[in-house]
Amino acid sequence: MRFVNRLTLLKVRCSNNANFECQNELPKSFSYYYWQLDYWKRRGIPGPTPTTFFGNMNSLNTGTNPAGFVIRKWTREYGKIYGIQEGLRRTLVVSDVNMAHELFSTKFDCFHGRKVSFFFQFEGIVSIK
Repeated sequence: MRFVNRLTLLKVRCSNNANFECQNELPKSFSYYYWQLDYWKRRGIPGPTPTTFFGNMNSLNTGTNPAGFVIRKWTREYGKIYGIQEGLRRTLVVSDVNMAHELFSTKFDCFHGRKVSFFFQFEGIVSIK
């Protein structure tokens, strides 16, 4: 269950004056959230340490370095395959061309959750529409 859904349930239960349930659900929600932050570490995949609520988005959107430079720095630091967190969304970064080709062509059924890059979501000079 996603963290947002758990908070919605928490609000509903708290509004019904069920203080006991609220006191039990709040620690469970936070422990579940922090457990999600260690997703890549539990699987032995290297990557930058995510921060609370934002994951690695604070590092990607600093304003001083473009996100592409930050990704390149992390690739040099953690290797060609590493994991980052965009909020609670987990992203596996693959910088090896041969492995990316294999994942997209022969193992696409295992990696079906590919997303469009942040840079290609907007209308304008660079867009996919």
